Amino acid sequence: MKSKRKNTILQLLFLIVLFVGMFAITVEAMNYYKVDFSNPGDSYFDSKIVAESQNLEHDDEVENYQPTVVQKTLSLFTNQKRIILISDYVSMSDDLSFIVYSDDSMTINPTKVDIGSHQIELMNQFGDKIIYEINIVLPEVSFDKLEDYVIDAIGSELDNYRLTLYDLNRERGFSINGEVVTQPASISKVPFAVMVLQDIESGKMSFKQLLNGINIEEHLSRMIRDSNNDSLLAFNTNYGYYHKVNPRIQNELGIETLNFYPHDAKTDDTALLFRKIYDGDYLSEIYNNYLIKLLSTTAPQWQDRITAGVPDGVQVAHKIGQLYDGGNYFVWNDAGIVYGQSTDFVLVIMTKHVDKVETSKKISTITQLIYNELN
Repeated sequence: MKSKRKNTILQLLFLIVLFVGMFAITVEAMNYYKVDFSNPGDSYFDSKIVAESQNLEHDDEVENYQPTVVQKTLSLFTNQKRIILISDYVSMSDDLSFIVYSDDSMTINPTKVDIGSHQIELMNQFGDKIIYEINIVLPEVSFDKLEDYVIDAIGSELDNYRLTLYDLNRERGFSINGEVVTQPASISKVPFAVMVLQDIESGKMSFKQLLNGINIEEHLSRMIRDSNNDSLLAFNTNYGYYHKVNPRIQNELGIETLNFYPHDAKTDDTALLFRKIYDGDYLSEIYNNYLIKLLSTTAPQWQDRITAGVPDGVQVAHKIGQLYDGGNYFVWNDAGIVYGQSTDFVLVIMTKHVDKVETSKKISTITQLIYNELN
């Protein structure tokens, strides 16, 4: 009887010890899995465990513990603030500007400059690691649908419009009549500005050099900011006129059709010029920044088109163009780079035989439609 009671007591003790042991292991496991995403149902999250090693049993002595490694991916859209709980974990990663650490959380607030893949590493006291691959991405956009929206906005004047759009971060776009030759008007002044700055950078010219009694720096400002034709003619004369200028635009700048004489352009080629400016393909950083700043200071009276279609404070590096086209009609153009909140894009719109007031409104409406869709 005593033996049976003793066996029962031993069995109870064994179960208690087993329960305590299992509880200890469970606590450790819970401690390990205290890293999680907040708002797990949010559609902006796309997280999954890529690989996880076996979580081995261990005793209370840390030195005998077999650490585990968990790798997770987290895809975020730009401008979507997210918090990852990291209780009992510390960061082992390099500092990233879009991540802010607090005592028990990590806030991720990416912007367009963070687009791409980054890796961070978290570790707890047992050596457990969680490696996050953070992919900063942009929401998908249907450029086919966006093109349809733009065509609808242009309406019955479609034959009088040429348009090219290129999203610089998504690296996609479309064109409408983009290969049709048309008149660029004063947009043709942009390649002159590029060539002048190239020659200043190489030492062939200087900002203080005089042309027709005015220094080159002032000519550049007048030609781009105020769309002054006298400054354009001064540069054209200095370079030896169109038969020397055009080959340089085509061969050195890589732009097939954007000429002062003959006065023709394609919006696809003009968009390529602005893409190369954006990428800094023509100039060193200091001179390229100078050019972009110059294009961003267009005089107030010429801010009625692309600039009028973006939110206040959004930078637009652009050049307008306009010509009389007979009767009450005009060539009414605008082309440039829009530095949006989530993405940057190049937009070139050229027209013929249009009403300037109505076209200014239409260009700003199209710009607003594109900006809202891409951002």
